[in-house]
Amino acid sequence: MELGDLYTSKLGRKSARLRSKDTQEAITLCTKTPMIAPFGLSTFEKNASRQSLSLSCSDVVTLAFFEELDRWALKYLEEHSERVLGKKLSAEQIAVWYKPCLKTTPGYEPLLKVKIGPDTCYWDAQKQRLQSVDDTTWRTLPARYKLSVPQMWIMPGSCGFLVCADHVCFSEQANDTVQTCPL
Repeated sequence: MELGDLYTSKLGRKSARLRSKDTQEAITLCTKTPMIAPFGLSTFEKNASRQSLSLSCSDVVTLAFFEELDRWALKYLEEHSERVLGKKLSAEQIAVWYKPCLKTTPGYEPLLKVKIGPDTCYWDAQKQRLQSVDDTTWRTLPARYKLSVPQMWIMPGSCGFLVCADHVCFSEQANDTVQTCPL
């Protein structure tokens, strides 16, 4: 993996594209185990183009993927902080700046913060496309996700990866498991 050149949007937001070193494609992952969003969509972002969703993450493959991505980011930023963050930082400073993909709290499942956007596609268990999803569905029905990590966001004093939910496939019942992914 590698981070591309720093990009500054018209609004002054900075980011760097994350790509596979071999293919130059965005990093993607389809979750194997259904996950639930115990808190639903973020209520303070209701009118934003992207909304945050914290997924309760027990899937070992997904956990391993994001734990490895976080380790890689810390090492990469230590070597390339001047180019990516605009100044040379020590490993200790980078550990303070970097916001990991997984939020861990002792005694609870890790939470994976993802963004739901206007391009996110929603599917039911019969592989039929859904037009929209209400907040109760997010909090009660498990779903599998096709996730992408297109870029690292960079702000003064902090940085982290943007994790997007490109496709969401819901189960029919709270205790159901999604056996096939329509993606």
